[in-house]
Amino acid sequence: MVRAVRTNAAFKALWCAVMAVLILASCSSDEDTSTGADEEIEGEAELDVSPAVAAKLETAVPYDGIGGESYIPEGEIIADSGFRPNVDGFGFPNYGNEGEPQNLTPANVERLFGEQVCVAGTGEECILTPAGQTWMETQNEMMGGGHCMGFSVAALRMFADTLDPEEFGAEIPAELELVGNVDLQATIAESFVYQMIPGINDQRTLGTPAEILDTIVEYLNAGEEFYTLGFFKADGTGGHAVTPLAVEDKGDEQYAILVYDNNYPGVVRALEIDREANTFLYNGSPNPDVTEFVYEGDASTPPMDLTPTLIGEELQPCPFCAGEETDDSGEGVLGSVLPAEEQYAEVALIGDNANHPHLVFTDTEDETKQAGIIDGELVNDIEGLEIVFQYTDDPSAGAPEPKYRLPLDKDVTITIDGTDLTDVAEGVAINYTSPGKVIEIDDITVAPGQQDTMLVSAESYTIVYESNNEEGVAPSFFAGVDSPDASYTLGATVVGVGPGSLIAMAILEDAGQVLFDLSDAVAVDGAAATAILAISKLDASGENAWINEGVAIDTTAREDVYLNYLQQELTPGEPIDIEIGPEGGPFRVEQAAFLAG
Repeated sequence: MVRAVRTNAAFKALWCAVMAVLILASCSSDEDTSTGADEEIEGEAELDVSPAVAAKLETAVPYDGIGGESYIPEGEIIADSGFRPNVDGFGFPNYGNEGEPQNLTPANVERLFGEQVCVAGTGEECILTPAGQTWMETQNEMMGGGHCMGFSVAALRMFADTLDPEEFGAEIPAELELVGNVDLQATIAESFVYQMIPGINDQRTLGTPAEILDTIVEYLNAGEEFYTLGFFKADGTGGHAVTPLAVEDKGDEQYAILVYDNNYPGVVRALEIDREANTFLYNGSPNPDVTEFVYEGDASTPPMDLTPTLIGEELQPCPFCAGEETDDSGEGVLGSVLPAEEQYAEVALIGDNANHPHLVFTDTEDETKQAGIIDGELVNDIEGLEIVFQYTDDPSAGAPEPKYRLPLDKDVTITIDGTDLTDVAEGVAINYTSPGKVIEIDDITVAPGQQDTMLVSAESYTIVYESNNEEGVAPSFFAGVDSPDASYTLGATVVGVGPGSLIAMAILEDAGQVLFDLSDAVAVDGAAATAILAISKLDASGENAWINEGVAIDTTAREDVYLNYLQQELTPGEPIDIEIGPEGGPFRVEQAAFLAG
């Protein structure tokens, strides 16, 4: 599947057609801010709540009016925001990507980060940069595990009056329809990615069950911000996100956090806290028709977290945009890019949640340092590497691979590890995104027990992949890069190379070149390999694309392919040059024909 640079339908269609003919391939469309509070909660009958909360409570539905399936508290309510699932929650259950809902659009990405994400146009006409397009598509793929975070955040945005439910078709969220309501679907998707935005994540509160309990009581009664509660199973998998709405003191250090769980529309559910033991327990499932499974944890298991809502209404510093920070204080500003010291490269694996390989990272400076899921356990010994899990609503159906964030100067070797696979994993993709640039390797097939490797060189922005495909077909490579006046995307693959071939793609930004390095490829039976390349240029005047349907490569001569995207005129209607030869030359010139504009 060609996921990376979908900016031009004709460009993608011809790429797919060429692939189908030539290789019989198929194409288809933190800082810990925990409170550390040790004081006992004083469950006073008279709550000291803000005027905003008091106003909500005056009109809030009583608990016993919600429905027979709801949890009905019998102890003392010591905090209450006034949120009620059968009024303020959605009347339909959580969903994944089945049925192809409307997920993030370029307009949503622009709403989050500003017009800098658009190469051309704005709003519904926004055409994203290559890095922005890859970021959006990666987030949308990740929603296949469920939209729980999006449900909670979108409902809270309406509860806080920053979104008007009437604009989506009803007076209250509980009466909104989902089917056919693409604006609401896109808004839920936009709200889902709050968990992946650094400017929002930096404001999260992480803590033990007792610490999070104390903090929820404080936040609910203050009414100044609204939070989503996140938690994981004890092994760090299968996270879920719910909306805390009240806290019940049951006596003897036993508490219940009353929540709106988007898998159970219209009812109140309870997450149990033993404050003295510092533990939590919650029974949940992807929907009421599936057998429940247990989330539980203590002070030693992955922390619970509270993610704020209202800060997301402001423009966020863009993690994938090129540019200079615009705040003289060095702190960065909303709507700009991240401060230089906070910028990172992100590696994401896209594949079937239930059957995908794991990524294992090895520090090239110290091969004893590794990170990833190794022998079923989460490991992170690499300094500066951050592992980012996302919430997944049905752990029994598998979970997406975590995302990995690396310092911009960090070189690593990545093993695509099929040790735990039970079946062949097809259509796997790996993308490497940093500010203004992206490389993606697509159409990877991994068999049980197979281990492929790739080297990521941050300084030269190079990815080297060892292809072990027995059929002589390498994965597809895509590169995208922004320049001040335009964005460029390149697609490349090679046919007729054997297992063990090293294939590399590099963005040589200073030279204005993309290099497709085949110098260490091994041809099948000594025959010439065939490279296939396509490029598109997108600027304010529109998009134009070129393609070469096959260039013969002499692997015995250690030939590479160079495409100079800045050193030659990419004139609509005219062919462009591709240079082929060993490092240092001599080079011969092939041409890519103009495709469409």
